[in-house]
Amino acid sequence: MVVTAFSFVLWSCGGGEEPPQPQPEPEPAQATIEEQELETIAIPEIDHALITFITGDAYIVDDGDDDGGYLADIGSALGAGQSLDVETGYAELQIGDIGTVRIQEESSVRLDDIVLSSAGSSVDIRVVS
Repeated sequence: MVVTAFSFVLWSCGGGEEPPQPQPEPEPAQATIEEQELETIAIPEIDHALITFITGDAYIVDDGDDDGGYLADIGSALGAGQSLDVETGYAELQIGDIGTVRIQEESSVRLDDIVLSSAGSSVDIRVVS
C-alpha cells in the first residue's frame, strides 16, 4: 500500500522530470538606413476662391460680361476679375486657409486680385453692390 501511494505521488508530480530551461532571446536584427535626398515639392499658388455654400440663386460674372453670367454652384471657382452676384439667399466663398466670406442676397462682390502662396498672401475683394 505504501508503494502504491509513493508511485501515485511520483506520477502526479511528473515523474521527477526537470523543468524546461528558458531559451536565450535572439539578438535584434540591425537595420541599415540609406539616406537619399528628395526633390523639393513646390506648393502651388492658389489663384481663386472656392464657393463652398449656396442657398438661393447666385451667378458668376466674368469681367466685361454683360449677359448676367452663369449659375454658380458649390465647388465653383471665383477667379481674379470675376464677380459673384447673389440674387436670393446667400453664398460663402472660402479663400484658402485665410477665411470665409459670406455674401448676402441682393449683393455682388468682385474678386480683383488673389494670390495665396507659401511666400505670402494677398486678397482684394470689393463689394460692388
